[in-house]
Amino acid sequence: MNKIICIDPGHGGSDPGALAGGIQEKDITLSISQYQSQRFSDLGWKVVMTREKDEDSPLADAAQKVTTSGASICLSNHINAFETKDANGFEVIRSIKSDNKFSNFVFNNVLLTGLVKGRNVYTRESKEYPGKDYYFIIRETSPVQTIIIEYGFITNDHDRGVLTNKNNQITLSEAVIRAVCNYTGQQYTSPQVQPQDPDAWKKAEIDELAAAGIVNDPNYWKERINDNMPVWAAMSLINRVRKEKK
Repeated sequence: MNKIICIDPGHGGSDPGALAGGIQEKDITLSISQYQSQRFSDLGWKVVMTREKDEDSPLADAAQKVTTSGASICLSNHINAFETKDANGFEVIRSIKSDNKFSNFVFNNVLLTGLVKGRNVYTRESKEYPGKDYYFIIRETSPVQTIIIEYGFITNDHDRGVLTNKNNQITLSEAVIRAVCNYTGQQYTSPQVQPQDPDAWKKAEIDELAAAGIVNDPNYWKERINDNMPVWAAMSLINRVRKEKK
């Protein structure tokens, strides 16, 4: 398979999607999709998004972007809802014309995060169009292998709490990214963790001294933060502090 992927952040603009607890589905799906887009790009994939910001994304337009993207896979990101708070967990929906290999890769990887309960991997046939998929974004994007990922229920307190947490969004997104890479045989590497600056505390001290007017040109001192300080400089600073206290 080629390294082109299409990402469809469900809803957008005037269509908020599911609503509960002051949270809108469209915001969560966009946040997850933007993260996935950046990570796939970092891994060397070409990414096509059906929307890149909070804007209207009619289904027909989204489907056209998917089919003309050159991608063989599309992730349509969604958040579920139900009339009661009891329903919870994530689901993956695939085409009635596809096997369950890819959808199971995604389902099992998300399940391993332990953040949300796994509900089901399923298909749904259209009654209006017998022999075709019920969901438009799946039905109208063939032969692209489009799956809908319902990351949880916005109407469930636990799921909503999980999905509105940025770190959890990253964990869930990484599970999906890893599943796509494993399924397509492409290399997956974990995101790079920015190393902590061992001199951060020293720089903070310099900023505080500069704010207090005790040192001038804090950038000068930060550039020489690990230089040995001459005795005269140490004495000068001590003397200035002494004068400040009078």
